[in-house]
Amino acid sequence: MFSVLKPKRTWFQYRLRTLLAFTSLCGVAAKWVGDPIIDARRQENAVQAIEASGGTCYHCRGKPLVPQWACGPLGLNFGISISHVQFRRTSGDAELALLDNLPNLLCLIHSGCGVTDAGLRHVAGLTELGSLNLSGTQVTDSGLRQLTRLTKLKYLDLSGTQVTGDGVKGLQRALPNCHIVVGPPDRQ
Repeated sequence: MFSVLKPKRTWFQYRLRTLLAFTSLCGVAAKWVGDPIIDARRQENAVQAIEASGGTCYHCRGKPLVPQWACGPLGLNFGISISHVQFRRTSGDAELALLDNLPNLLCLIHSGCGVTDAGLRHVAGLTELGSLNLSGTQVTDSGLRQLTRLTKLKYLDLSGTQVTGDGVKGLQRALPNCHIVVGPPDRQ
């Protein structure tokens, strides 16, 4: 009779199921490491564009987007989160689109410029925002409705805008912990 010899298994012989599990694990790890890097690059590009248009960006000692040890090898100038942005007076709605890449923004100063209700849709996504200065802009009551999602907002300056008392009252009901300033624009 013939006997069938079973081949010996070697250490480097894997089943398809093991290979699939290993590939899935590598994909999850790559996403876990890659997403903060992508966010940091977007933030860096937004900061460069804001500063090129004459605006100013500030950062605080918050949670870094990317660990500090990884910033140098990845070519990132910083691994910190931008917390404050101040636009210059000649900017408008186009510059507000840059805010989509700064989700952790805490303070925004955009006074005395061409911001309209259409540009406020970019501000509405900044759910961490605590202070917002829109004094001297073209914002109206319909634009205020977009700000109701900003539940962490503590201070809002609407001096010199086109908002009415009814619009402010509606926003105050939606944001009861927010101090809203309305009045004539500041002269600077």
